[in-house]
Amino acid sequence: MKAKNLVFIIGFMLLLYGNVISQIVPIHLDGNNIDAYFMNTGIFNNSAISSNTAGFIWPKGSGRTAIYTTGLCIGGGINGQYAQSMASYKGEYAPGFILNGGATTNANFKLYKISRGDNAGNNPDYANWYLMIPYGAPWIDVNHNGQYDPGIDSIGIRNASQVIFECMTDGFPDMHTAGDRRFIMSSGALDYFVNPNDTVTIVASQLIARGTSYLKFCNFA
Repeated sequence: MKAKNLVFIIGFMLLLYGNVISQIVPIHLDGNNIDAYFMNTGIFNNSAISSNTAGFIWPKGSGRTAIYTTGLCIGGGINGQYAQSMASYKGEYAPGFILNGGATTNANFKLYKISRGDNAGNNPDYANWYLMIPYGAPWIDVNHNGQYDPGIDSIGIRNASQVIFECMTDGFPDMHTAGDRRFIMSSGALDYFVNPNDTVTIVASQLIARGTSYLKFCNFA
């Protein structure tokens, strides 16, 4: 399974800790009748900045919550040992990617949010979206030539009223429980998007195993 793409659709949403993360700032996916928190550590539907309270509010504005927390958890086998990367109450992911067998990041790696009606003049995330296209940020190939052409192609997901994107990795040791250094070493691109008249939030995830060790098996939850 090394270096293979693992693509799947889930039905729901992500920050920075330790030496890797400078500030916890939630982003809301609120383009329809749902208001959901996203954190860049891999958790969503949870407000980690307010004593881990439920973060999936429905209907939007009601104060009522339907989900406490959600996140992608990965377990696998590497060199005869179990490995895992978890996202439930804190999250063991951080913005960045795997390069030459190690995790790296910079200020460009963060949660990006665009909404219908945004443009490069009123939303910096819209203006800088192109920086993340090489890492999986979604775009629409208007001229069907297989490459992103600024000013011609569109960003985001067709018919979505709002999209959140992050490229993140589980490769930073400081993000994991002390003493636990057996993790998957993957890079992942996550898209969160909604349609304007629905009460559904969709998460599309693409994960690439980039560790230097052979990944014998892998399970997702």
